[in-house]
Amino acid sequence: MQIGPAGQPAAERRLQEWADQGSPVAQRELALRYLSHPDKRREAMQLFERAASAGDAQAAVGLVGMAHDAGTSRVGSAGSALNAGRVLKEAATANYVAH
Repeated sequence: MQIGPAGQPAAERRLQEWADQGSPVAQRELALRYLSHPDKRREAMQLFERAASAGDAQAAVGLVGMAHDAGTSRVGSAGSALNAGRVLKEAATANYVAH
């Protein structure tokens, strides 16, 4: 699911509403939008974590990618990588249904 190109405020507001209501797909899509904004990368990671913990495997992959990027840029920590691995494992064992 993708709602309009990045930079559309109405679409982003709607995604935020759905993410706040607990939609893993909206959380993942909002996180993907936030990746292009350095000031929102922490929020993107939190959204990926919430979505992955709810069983969204694509969000888990995004979370691992963020942890990897942080590790290669020497900004991340070992804790981020461990947390990403934990969430990926949870998503892999959850009752994942493709969205």
